[in-house]
Amino acid sequence: RRSRGSIFFNNNRYKESHLAELRDLYDGAITYTDDNVGRILKAVSALELDESTIIALTSDHGEALGEHQLFFTHDFTLYDEVLKVPLILRYPGFINPDTVITQQVRLIDVAPTLLELSNLTPFSRSEGISLSPLFQGRSLPFLNAFAESAPRRHMFPEQKRIYFDGNRGKWRMLRTDRWKLIRIPHPEGDRHELYDIVNDPHEKTNLFNELPGEGLKLAPLLNTWMANDPERDVDRSSQENADIKELDPAAIQQLRTLGYIP
Repeated sequence: RRSRGSIFFNNNRYKESHLAELRDLYDGAITYTDDNVGRILKAVSALELDESTIIALTSDHGEALGEHQLFFTHDFTLYDEVLKVPLILRYPGFINPDTVITQQVRLIDVAPTLLELSNLTPFSRSEGISLSPLFQGRSLPFLNAFAESAPRRHMFPEQKRIYFDGNRGKWRMLRTDRWKLIRIPHPEGDRHELYDIVNDPHEKTNLFNELPGEGLKLAPLLNTWMANDPERDVDRSSQENADIKELDPAAIQQLRTLGYIP
C-alpha cells in the first residue's frame, strides 16, 4: 500500500477481516517510534544532560483506522482521529512529571511554550500562547482550536468530499470545550457538520440541522479565523506543480513513493 495513501472500504466483510491486521501494522509503527524515543532519552542521560534538556514529543496528525469508513488517511477530513495527537513535555525541575493537562491545547502553543521554558524571546505574531501556567498549577482561559484540511489531491480519488481545487476546497473547523463545527465548501453552498464531542466523542451524529442555534453561535468565530487568512481561496496547485518539477529526480521519486504526488 502507499504509506501516505488512503483506503476506502465499501465491502464490510473485507473491512472486518483486515481490520486487526491493519491496526497491528499501525501498532508496529508506534512501537518503532517508541523504541527510537527511548534511544534518544538514553543518549541524553548518557551525556548527563537530563536536568538541562527539554524533551517534547508530539505529532502533526493522527490517522484514520476505520473511523468514518477510512483507513490510512489524515489529510482531507477534520475528525478527531486525525486531529487529536499526544503532547508530552519533560523538563526536570520545571515540569512535575505527574502533571496531566486535561483542557484542550493546540500545536500552535508548543513553540511559545518551548521558547518560554528556554528563556528565549517569544514570537511577536504568534497565534499560540505558552502553556507554562498549566505546569505551575495555574489556569488559562479555554483555548478554542481551529484547523483546516489539505487541498484536494487528484491521485486520491476517494476524496469525494473536497469539491474545489486549491485552498477554496479545504475543510475548516472550530473545536470548543463541547462542540465541533466543520465547514465543507460545496458548489451549492457550504455544508456543515456539528458534533457534541462530550457526549458523542466518535463524531457519529451530525447535529447541525437538529441544533441550528449552536451552529449559528460558532459560525462567527470560524468566519473571523478564516478572514485572517489572505490566501483562504487561492489555488496554488499550478505553482506547486512547477516547484515539484524543479526538484531532483530522487526527491521526486521519494515524494511519489510516499503518496504526495502521482
